[in-house]
Amino acid sequence: MPEMDGFEATRLIREAEAELGRRTTIVAATASDTREHCMDAGVDDYLAKPADYSRIAQQWLPDSARRLA
Repeated sequence: MPEMDGFEATRLIREAEAELGRRTTIVAATASDTREHCMDAGVDDYLAKPADYSRIAQQWLPDSARRLA
């Protein structure tokens, strides 16, 4: 993203959620950061690239969306 990185975007989303009272699932997919750094930034899960996207689909997508993935 040219204006901000994923960590900044996560921070802004988490701030907005505090006001709205709901939570968005955020999964980091990165080749350059550690799991600890991503989790500390507020993401819900982490994938190291190259990633096993099927694991994320199985864990985070509802049944109806998994059939399409």
